[in-house]
Amino acid sequence: MLIYASFGEGHKRCAYSLKDYLNTPCVDLLDFSYPFVKKLYIFLYLSVTERLPLFWNFIYYSTQSKHLLFVVNKIQEFLFFPFFEYLRKTRPKVIIATHFFPLSFIAKMKEELGIKVITVVTDIRTHPLWANDCVDKYFVAHEETKNDLIRLNIDKTKITSGYVSLRQGFLNMPNPASIKEKFSLDEKPVILFMSSLRGNFPYVDEIISEIKDRFNILFIYGKNLKLKEYLENLKLSNLKFFSSYEEIWELFSITSILVTKPGGLTIFEGIYTKKLFIFVRYIPGQEKENMDFLKKYGIGKFVLNKPDFLNALNYFSEKKEELLSNYPINLSDIKPVINETINSLLADTKK
Repeated sequence: MLIYASFGEGHKRCAYSLKDYLNTPCVDLLDFSYPFVKKLYIFLYLSVTERLPLFWNFIYYSTQSKHLLFVVNKIQEFLFFPFFEYLRKTRPKVIIATHFFPLSFIAKMKEELGIKVITVVTDIRTHPLWANDCVDKYFVAHEETKNDLIRLNIDKTKITSGYVSLRQGFLNMPNPASIKEKFSLDEKPVILFMSSLRGNFPYVDEIISEIKDRFNILFIYGKNLKLKEYLENLKLSNLKFFSSYEEIWELFSITSILVTKPGGLTIFEGIYTKKLFIFVRYIPGQEKENMDFLKKYGIGKFVLNKPDFLNALNYFSEKKEELLSNYPINLSDIKPVINETINSLLADTKK
């Protein structure tokens, strides 16, 4: 069984990319509570991360306290009691979790049901909530992620680094020339602005006026209808914009520079396809740590204003060939090794 928690899209997409491959049930932990609890959790997550970033930063780091977590877990065990009954009814042999939230619940049932647990970490750096003794095998993106878990007293033999869960489209990338032809774009380099659901982009009007003659511009504007109206009124032939784009790997195939916020899924797919990143905003906590990681390796820059943005863009334009030929991070898809891991864990169960 695959399980995630629907705080943001990345954890869900990670789980569903494995669901399609393994052809196995995939569930959202938040569905195992009262409907108003799920709505409340998601509303609070989106509201706090978007509107109260400093408060989210406090939550992110305060939840590293074991005493506070003990109290929180007890409350959540009551709220999500139906999940325990679901496990007793379905009796999965192996659970793959793509979010840390379900781990404390799974730990309660591990011995009773003899469950084996695989966790796919969906950020670069590791919050202590990912560390749980119930996990038999961790897959993480990088050695730094592995070292975070080791510092949290996870046995290093349980951790395999360099693997992430990628959507199938990224494993069969289209021909860039055909995608450029599809969108009637010329040979200028492509820059992709990829927003969150709310479509917040600061100083975007100043940026586009500066780069419209140098770049083809792709834009994901989310639910920001004012931004959509602004983009429509520009009437630029080399500007293509979408509320969302399901086959996002098509856009990645022709993009050199990605302007976004540093969510885990976006980071992984960008690294896999060797993109350069400009970050205009981030959620404190996990996204800040993702961003700092890419800055450290020279493939990401955070900008506060138009001059910063243009400086970052000019730097990446000048250094593009050098950075891409010596791209500092390599990721592999988890799918070729996941069946082997599952079979190994099941074999241990039979001994």
